[in-house]
Amino acid sequence: MSYRGIIIAVLAASIGLFAPQLKAESAKEVRISVYFRFDKYTHDANNITNVASIDSLSRFIKKVGPERIEQVDITSHSSPDGVYEHNMKLCRQRARYVADLVLGRFPELKGKVKTHYGGEAWAMLRDRVVADKTLSQHSRERIIHFLDQGGISDDTRKWRIANWVKDDPRVGPVWPYLMRRHFPYLRNCVVITLTAEEPVAQPEPVAQPEPQLEQVAQPEPEPQPQPVPEPVAPADTVAAKSLIISEKADSILAKTVGDTIKEVADSQRVERHELEAATEPATEPVALRQPREPILGISTNLLYDATYIPGYGFTSIPSLSVEYYPAKGKYTFGGDVDWSNWRHPEDHRYMQIHNVSLHARYYLKPKQNCFKGLYLQGSANVAEFGVGWNEKGWEGEGVGISLGGGHKWSFGCIYIDAGIAFGGFYSRFDSYTWGNDATGWYYYDYVGDPDDFEPRLKRWLWIGPTRLQVSLGVDLFNRNCRKKK
Repeated sequence: MSYRGIIIAVLAASIGLFAPQLKAESAKEVRISVYFRFDKYTHDANNITNVASIDSLSRFIKKVGPERIEQVDITSHSSPDGVYEHNMKLCRQRARYVADLVLGRFPELKGKVKTHYGGEAWAMLRDRVVADKTLSQHSRERIIHFLDQGGISDDTRKWRIANWVKDDPRVGPVWPYLMRRHFPYLRNCVVITLTAEEPVAQPEPVAQPEPQLEQVAQPEPEPQPQPVPEPVAPADTVAAKSLIISEKADSILAKTVGDTIKEVADSQRVERHELEAATEPATEPVALRQPREPILGISTNLLYDATYIPGYGFTSIPSLSVEYYPAKGKYTFGGDVDWSNWRHPEDHRYMQIHNVSLHARYYLKPKQNCFKGLYLQGSANVAEFGVGWNEKGWEGEGVGISLGGGHKWSFGCIYIDAGIAFGGFYSRFDSYTWGNDATGWYYYDYVGDPDDFEPRLKRWLWIGPTRLQVSLGVDLFNRNCRKKK
């Protein structure tokens, strides 16, 4: 046998031994990613690698056969921007959408498609930040520090990265850069298909040409030299036969190599797309964290606590506000207590205000973002007061109603609440004066027969601002969120 025939035989044997193993190994598991636009749960075919991913998945399932698919695992993720509860809702919608997409094309996979909700893709973001060479080393270290920091909520983690990581000299503000560069790749569904361990009722196609290759590789007896008659047809000679066999072997080998490469390429095309387009490592599905909402919020009005009146001094009005968050709806209910009791008889200064109010709020954002952001508020209050200034003073009681609004910023369980209210306050009161005599007593500012004196005959109606607040608060307790319809 010629030297060329020996090389062909060795290559054919190598393909026959290794190609089936390579294909079986690559076909055991295939991973693709379907990407979503911001706040969307239906995929856009033009977004990143969606067209190639969906087409590759369909080709793979058709090629392997739905009967050989053991399971299709779909794990959905969201980017960390936004509110956690809303992101979990998006995860559920995205996983169900991709599951319906797969079952719509291959209904015979019913019962084999499993959905998982990975939540906010913090682990993916960390991997991408580590691999991001555009960011400076200092920025990467600061971001990773907050991503790995324990004992803080995800809302606090977001706020610290957005506010405590200084602008990067290469990319500018870091948080907007992360949103542009990395967040689009975090909004995804990872689809992993698993095939059966053994082929079902059919051999690997690359093994079929082996009998012909073995026949080519069989040694042949050396032909005895003899005169070559004239003319001789090329097919009648041993040399011609060897040439034809070699040509056939070349054709078979080329076809076998081409088929093998095509088989391997088809089964691994999705993985190449993933590495080239997204360059993100595979992540294990993370456990679903049950969304939680606070039950009660307690705050104090910093403006009232730090009240200072020129010529009067520090006249703090201690305040406490309680807000209850119901399990359903976007309304909250609560109350406020303002209780100052400053008395300085030696300076004839008095600031005694005891006020109790009840309020109800309506938050304007969707339910998934509730109990933060803009809100409208209505309140009613009752109060008693005793205010003195030098020789003059006033004491009485009153009631009021107010309408207003505000905004709440949440940083984990801590929040800042700023608002203003307008309304009316109606009071009945008496004025009094200091007698400036040896007794040091105060007297009602009244002229007439003492027997005819009746208290609280004076009236006062205030229309205008009734409350101004910048409150610092904390949310207490938590409840598991109910599924929002």
